[in-house]
Amino acid sequence: MKEEMVTEEDVTDLNEKMVLLEDDEIPHSSKDVIDVESLLSCSGPVRRDTRERKPPPSTPITAKEMMETISLTPEILPLNELLKREVPWLDRKFVVEGKQLLELFRCCPLCRTDMEASGSSFECSAEGDNPVVDIHCRVCLESRGSIGRWKGQLIPQSQDK
Repeated sequence: MKEEMVTEEDVTDLNEKMVLLEDDEIPHSSKDVIDVESLLSCSGPVRRDTRERKPPPSTPITAKEMMETISLTPEILPLNELLKREVPWLDRKFVVEGKQLLELFRCCPLCRTDMEASGSSFECSAEGDNPVVDIHCRVCLESRGSIGRWKGQLIPQSQDK
């Protein structure tokens, strides 16, 4: 197909030839495919490919795969309810990027207070390769009289890979 530049004259000419049709007059169906070359040439009626479209072949999903998919959908539970359940990943250790670790401390892990809204803060440091977060939560400081501290742990060699 040869590409041509469209000029202002072409647009004006097309606008003069354009006819508005009411919705019930539009001669198409969802199966129609417009032939672009005849549309661009404007030399005659638009030809449509009316061949039946077939949906792409899909692979059937097994019941086992369906159950795995369902079990991967996270349940939204309060932390205290989650800790009561037997969740296989609760005892595992994970590598977490520093920026993502900061996201975990937007709320106090002890009382769930929004750290920023309450004027609380946290301080991040490291002891060797392990991250350390000191949580200066105003609510916990008033009620418990101390700040919280969270420490990361080294991943044992057997789980490192």
